[in-house]
Formats: sequence, C-alpha cells, structure tokens
Amino acid sequence: MAVHVDAALPIHALTVSDLDRMIEAGVLTEDDRVELLDGVLVEMSPEGPPHAAVIARLTRHFVLAVEGQGLGVRVQHPLRAEARSQPEPDLAVTADAFSWTGHPTSAVLVIEVAQTSLAIDRGRKAGIYARAGVSEYWIVDVAAMRIEVHCEPGPEGYAVMVSHGAGASLTPAGFACPPVEVDEILATG
Repeated sequence: MAVHVDAALPIHALTVSDLDRMIEAGVLTEDDRVELLDGVLVEMSPEGPPHAAVIARLTRHFVLAVEGQGLGVRVQHPLRAEARSQPEPDLAVTADAFSWTGHPTSAVLVIEVAQTSLAIDRGRKAGIYARAGVSEYWIVDVAAMRIEVHCEPGPEGYAVMVSHGAGASLTPAGFACPPVEVDEILATG
C-alpha cells in the first residue's frame, strides 16, 4: 500500500543508526522489504522473473570475474552509503564484501535492475551512490533492453551517463573483468 504524505507536514528523517535499532528491536525483520533512502524507509518492489534472471546472470558473471582480486560480490544486501541512506542494490562489487562487523560504505560497481523502479534508480539512488563515492553505477533498464553506465561521481550526482543497447559490450573501469554482453544479460529466452 502506498502512502502519500502532505509535503507541509514535518517529517522526522531516520538515520542508519535508527534503522539498526529498529532491526535489533524486531520492529523490522528480514521479511520487511524496505531500504533507507535519504532518511525515509522506502518499500522495495516485488521481484519478477525478468528481474531475478538478470540478477542471476550478472551475479554469475561478476563472481567469476572478481576471483583473486580482493573483491567480493554482494547481491541485494545493504550498502551503508551515508548517515541517512542504506540502499540495498541488486548487485555491488566491493572490497569489504565479507565483513562480519558492518556493511560496506562504498563499492567499485553498483548495479540496479529496473523493471518498475527506473525513476528512483535514476534519481534518488543515483545521487546516494554518487555521494558515497561509488565510481561506477549501472542501471539495467529491462523494459528498454539497455544498460546505463553512470560514472564520475560527485556531490551533485554522476557527471557522465552512457546508455548501451543490443550488441554492446561493457567493461567496468574499477577492476579487471571480462566484458559484459548486453544481449546475454537481457536475453529473454
């Protein structure tokens, strides 16, 4: 159920520490599909078969690619991006993927797969990832069958965005990796 709040109402922005306490107290559980974005708990969209297939293909590709590079792949796990944001990207390649003591605060690559979340992935999440210093951010636009590559992060967002469609090969800049073939990732069969 979506709730629309009158913009004139004062809102108390949550912090990552507030979120941690809510989880510890049992207010939120693993079954609650929410993420903290700019101080607001936001419901995450249900995952359809195309979304799941794309994540599985990307996971297979990147897990094999990062082996031996001191990097790990996190799939739909929190990224402690800033004091009031803890998004759960569909995939993140990060140096501290296996930390027992806390979620990573940045990544060399973050990928969001957008079926129904394109506006938030291009807007709010892009800003959060850029401010967190995520050097490269990909949005897989399932409907358009394209992958957007955002790079050169800064306080105002990403300075560069290039969209790649059928026939394109993408190679992340932050680590050694075989090319990602757009056609293979977005194949409908």
